[in-house]
Amino acid sequence: MQLGLFPLNTIVFPLSALPLHIFEERYKFLINECWKTKSPFVINLSYNEKLYDIGCMVLIADIMQKYEDGRMDILVVGTHRVKIQNFISGEKPYYLANVEILSDIDKSINNEKLKNVVEMFNNIANKLKNPEIKPIIFEELNQENPSFQIAPKAGLTIEQKQKLIEIRSENERLNFLQKHLEIIDKIIDEAEIVNTIIKNDGYFNVPPQNL
Repeated sequence: MQLGLFPLNTIVFPLSALPLHIFEERYKFLINECWKTKSPFVINLSYNEKLYDIGCMVLIADIMQKYEDGRMDILVVGTHRVKIQNFISGEKPYYLANVEILSDIDKSINNEKLKNVVEMFNNIANKLKNPEIKPIIFEELNQENPSFQIAPKAGLTIEQKQKLIEIRSENERLNFLQKHLEIIDKIIDEAEIVNTIIKNDGYFNVPPQNL
């Protein structure tokens, strides 16, 4: 399958949406062409002078605004992971490549593990008390790849996001997210202790611990 490439310093997961501001001429051409033909293109990570070969096929969901100079604000939605097989040069003003869809090797899902990850995320969201962080509704998750819906909200670094999108097992991705959320939860708990100390004029006044 031959598709246009849009290397970015970000990652799109299948099932997730991403707003983009398009200003380079070659990518204006790419977006206009894909919008006209309803064709997908690929967003793959360009980071630390490295172009990663596993990215995500996306479709343009909407062109939200067009400017007089041709710039655009668009919304794309991830569909499938893909792996670049080889690059094609000279045919278009933007990058082209032959890509293959990257499917999971293991498609099984441990629902107890998924419920645990969702519960951990929601507990952290509750601790942070930020109204912008919405709880995850278990019943609303995609039944095949729920990890891809959780990952964009989980505070992963760019390297962690790339590692996760390359994992070819839903249960392994859930393990990855669980370990990450355990670390986040611990950091928040430690921060709460620091806040308690500050609130009590420097006195260590926290509930007794079992030592």
